[in-house]
Amino acid sequence: MTQNRRAKADARDRAAATGESYTEARRHTGEAFGITEPATPELPDRVHLDWSIIDSSKGVLPFGYNEGTVSFDPALTPHLLIAGASGSGKTEAAKNLAYSALVHDSDVYIVEPFKEASEYQEFVPYAKAVATSATMAAEMMKRLATKIKMRREYMADFQARSLRDMPEAVQPKQIVVIVEQFADLLIHVPVPQAIALDPVMEEARLELVRESEARAFIAVVLGQILREGRALGMTLILTTSRLTARLLDAIPNITNVKSSIGRLLLGNLSAGDRASGLRNFVDAPSLGDDVPRGRALFESVGPAKPVQVWWGHGSDLFAKNLDERLIPLDNRTSLSLEKPSKPTTGPGPDTTFNLEQRWSERWSKVLPHGSKHLPVPQVNTYMDARLPVGPGRVMVTIRNQPMVLPQGVTAEDFLRANVPYEHKLATTLAGAPFVSVTGLAGMSGIKPGDRHNRGIVVRWSDEPVPTTPGSLCPSADNQAAEWLLAGFINDAFDKAGLARPQLIDAIPVTSADSRGHIWKMRVKLYGGVVPPEVSSREDRIAAALGVNYLRIANTGEGTVMIVAGVSPDGVEVKLATVSGNRQSMEEFVASLDDPHTSHSQESEAARWQQRWSGVFSGAANHSVAILPSASATTEAWDGRKIQSETFVFEQGLTVDTFLNRTVEGKLATTLKSAPFLSISGAAATTGAKRSVGSFTVHWSEAEMPDDLAELLVLREASVSIEDEPMRIIVGKLVNDAFDIAGVERPDVTSVRFQDEDGKTVVMVSGHLNGLSHGNQLRAAATVMAEVLAVDLVQFAVTGRKFSLQALIG
Repeated sequence: MTQNRRAKADARDRAAATGESYTEARRHTGEAFGITEPATPELPDRVHLDWSIIDSSKGVLPFGYNEGTVSFDPALTPHLLIAGASGSGKTEAAKNLAYSALVHDSDVYIVEPFKEASEYQEFVPYAKAVATSATMAAEMMKRLATKIKMRREYMADFQARSLRDMPEAVQPKQIVVIVEQFADLLIHVPVPQAIALDPVMEEARLELVRESEARAFIAVVLGQILREGRALGMTLILTTSRLTARLLDAIPNITNVKSSIGRLLLGNLSAGDRASGLRNFVDAPSLGDDVPRGRALFESVGPAKPVQVWWGHGSDLFAKNLDERLIPLDNRTSLSLEKPSKPTTGPGPDTTFNLEQRWSERWSKVLPHGSKHLPVPQVNTYMDARLPVGPGRVMVTIRNQPMVLPQGVTAEDFLRANVPYEHKLATTLAGAPFVSVTGLAGMSGIKPGDRHNRGIVVRWSDEPVPTTPGSLCPSADNQAAEWLLAGFINDAFDKAGLARPQLIDAIPVTSADSRGHIWKMRVKLYGGVVPPEVSSREDRIAAALGVNYLRIANTGEGTVMIVAGVSPDGVEVKLATVSGNRQSMEEFVASLDDPHTSHSQESEAARWQQRWSGVFSGAANHSVAILPSASATTEAWDGRKIQSETFVFEQGLTVDTFLNRTVEGKLATTLKSAPFLSISGAAATTGAKRSVGSFTVHWSEAEMPDDLAELLVLREASVSIEDEPMRIIVGKLVNDAFDIAGVERPDVTSVRFQDEDGKTVVMVSGHLNGLSHGNQLRAAATVMAEVLAVDLVQFAVTGRKFSLQALIG
């Protein structure tokens, strides 16, 4: 009891000092139990938008006032829910945030399906895209889904967990997506059963089907953004007039991320509104009884606090300030969400009612006479995308029609090499200059590149389009470019005599204003084709693609990376990742001008095949493909460079086949008798267990030390060698010593020097391989000391790790 009285006294003292009140519970009284909220600081009824504060802010989106500027910080809470009744100031708050995002160079997308974006007209010229219907919003979500995929790939290239972990110079723009009245947009649209006898009613029903599918797809992509937006640099701002406890349930799979959504609740809020809208409604202050327009509770990472949303003086002032600060986007940098209702090529319009008939007529002319197994177009899955073409960036349309194959017919029947469906289809599509038949990508949840066995996609254009990757210009949305590239790859594989692959994704390496272009394409192989076959036909693929730069690398699990295009002088590189090896932009640009990597001279992969054929000439396994998969260059000292090339191989070889002095000697002769060459396990640099399917060749055209004594002379002459080239040089010396001593080569992971009493100790650490063990090493120490030209060699072995100490002087 004494403790309780003290607690009450403490509460009264706090109330007197802070102005907060408290609630005292009494037993045996008839008084109602109530809660008295903390006092709210006085706020003005209107605060004018401060344009200069927005100009000077960085990384946050200012939008209101409470004894200072209040900002939304996507780094703290990546998304924001704005809720309030009509007239409370929701749209004003969203427009403040949109303005803040635009003037700080974010890409802004706006969805306003119920008022045709009438509230955002001043933002339309500067927004990346504006959707005024559910179907347009679904089209926008398709583009954003592509952005999600590309940003995941981009982060993987930098081995980053978040875009914020990447160097600022290469971070893509923040994406801000504003969805007005999202709860109404996601309401399920019931669809009646088909009424086949009445075409007018059937068309109305199909319109409901399209609307329902669009809304469901919007919800899926919004869920993706909510889950991954923090890492991918994508912010979602949702507005609604309806506050319910299950408001966000229409968006799938976001249970674990609801806490990452900030809340801005405007207007006169009931206790139920606050309980539904806030994470911590118990500690939220009251806004009072007379709530002015723009007054809100803002909940970010801590308790909710009152805020007066800035008033921007209407559309005219927003338009004036935007015009002073920004340049309107043109059709090269904004996304067009408009698309024709159906394609209009071929013998008659492809309307919903005659779509199957039109395609049946086309396939009857293409397939063998009398064939009854005709592909059937999937209703409501037609898509198209726009592509900038030529110096004037004229927009042309690429069309995309998925098809379902009947029982007994598989996708491989249509995707074998040299099946001339495209040429025949073109004649049925009014002589379309571009036609391609590709596989139909599998549904989400399966591996990238998997395709339906009973589905294909026909893509075509009524207008001339680029014919090579080198002339294909990147744009704000590369969907159309991916469709074209899939056709280019199909044609190249046809001409190389290989079954058609499935394009997984394509990323531009060059910028839109480059004079020529390079694309990085990831494809999955089909029809029994394996990566070595693709590399062995590199010349034919390059000729078919019409490119002078080509690199092919095995990326595992039946996929290859194809980097193809032209290498003009002064090319501007946006993303420089080749064959899985992260290079700097400068290195990649330099590699385009290097004759050793230019396909116009000879492909690097083909040249390595010739070298390995020379090494294994006369051997039973000399025809096995040994493919380069990653390259690196390090400087030892004074311009002496060491080249490193990691290789993968298949069928019948082991790493031990390569890790010996005989192979090194033969390979050195194919590299202009390189004076320095070493072959090591591919994982030696990481200290991990050696890879069983890859290895690394290090070589240099410059002389390197022949033993540790020579290395010490360089060190005493103040020649500085970085850790990695030092590891490579000493690794070769240790390999030679182990070879001569009859011990299996280790993997050297680190090298250190230590001076003691006028002597130098070289300490080498690494991993043992095979059956080598401590007693074997200690028995061979004298031989190794002689090979390394040192006074003494000692070993310490713990498990499979070893430490070699060599004493000099």
